[in-house]
Amino acid sequence: MGHIRSTKASTVETNASASLFRNPLAKSPNLDRLAKKGMTFNRAYCQFPLCNPSRASFMTGRRPDATKVLENATHFRQNLPDVLTMAQIFR
Repeated sequence: MGHIRSTKASTVETNASASLFRNPLAKSPNLDRLAKKGMTFNRAYCQFPLCNPSRASFMTGRRPDATKVLENATHFRQNLPDVLTMAQIFR
């Protein structure tokens, strides 16, 4: 069974010289090795400034105004009980 993972980094550069976000006291060889293989995204956008509306939008492919999830308490299934999510598609 495959999984899709999404990670966000806003202003943090991911390169080998970053050494855990340029903190000279931090020793992070594993993170540095991972960052060396990564890519820097200078512009990261999300659908909504809260976690749940963005996640519901990402998983359903619908905008937050369509999912009617505009805060963290609402589960998208309350408003879209039959919508097919990416997790269901990739099972």
